Amino acid sequence: MNESFLPFHIVNTYYGDFRSVGKKRQEIIIEWTMDSVLDNDPQWNAYSFKK
Repeated sequence: MNESFLPFHIVNTYYGDFRSVGKKRQEIIIEWTMDSVLDNDPQWNAYSFKK
């Protein structure tokens, strides 16, 4: 891939971690509640992010 950039004389082309990206990723889930008192069984709702 870097050879295709040779005619443009680009230096420091990034050739790093993009080859090692896997299909598995960790995600953070943010949850919120409308309960004013947190008792033994509060109602939690997950916030949905745009994909």
